[in-house]
Amino acid sequence: MADMDEPADSIRRVLQITDCHLYQDGDGELLGANTLACLREVLEAACCQPHPLDALVVTGDLAHDCVAPTYHILGRELADRAPLTAALPGNHDDPEVMRSVLPQYGVGVCERLRLDPWQLILLDSHIPDEEGGHLAAEELERLETLLADGPEFSLIFVHHHPVPVGSEWIDAIGLANGDQLLALAERHPGVRGIVWGHVHQAWEGEHAGTRLLATPSTCIQFLPEQPDFALDMKPPGWREFELHPDGRFTTRVRHLDDLPPGVVPNTTGY
Repeated sequence: MADMDEPADSIRRVLQITDCHLYQDGDGELLGANTLACLREVLEAACCQPHPLDALVVTGDLAHDCVAPTYHILGRELADRAPLTAALPGNHDDPEVMRSVLPQYGVGVCERLRLDPWQLILLDSHIPDEEGGHLAAEELERLETLLADGPEFSLIFVHHHPVPVGSEWIDAIGLANGDQLLALAERHPGVRGIVWGHVHQAWEGEHAGTRLLATPSTCIQFLPEQPDFALDMKPPGWREFELHPDGRFTTRVRHLDDLPPGVVPNTTGY
């Protein structure tokens, strides 16, 4: 919440959605959940707030089939939702197809969004044909440059989790060089948070004063702290941020009221 003496228009409002898993067939389902219908409900709920958004960030696994028609569907859903919108690839995505399609709808791919005195930096941790992630040396160099030359405060967004979240099966496919990301952030005190998707659940931690945050999916959720794959019977979700001019930020996770009809509860994977 804003301080009483802090102008409301000085706060930057950011929406993060993640792991949409769309299909080129608008009726496509992931474990019984119609992923396009879920995304539309999330966007309607998340964007219908008293204060308008300044930026929208989508953190990977946008498409489950990673073909151009699917990214066109996503682009149409995201268009004009916020003044600044950007996306990054997950393990289910094709980064080159993303770059060929999404800018047509005003959606940048792995861009830096400036909301002075803040910046939102989107990283590419995609490895072709792999479920886990890795930040290439060039990507870490780009991040170092943006942090050195950019605005005073930063949030870093990536698909794969740089630290374990307590579930053995998904921790095995996290960000392989997450320690490098954390060390780089530690050298730049203006980094206020590192935020990711991939794990289909809310999670919070901290490293050397930097908040670490995971965000639930716009479709199905994974049950936390499990050795093997299991679904959590929570509805589609998203994360909201309020960025203050003094470097503070507040954040909360929200969910729709209802679980998507047809979700298969006792499944062992997808």
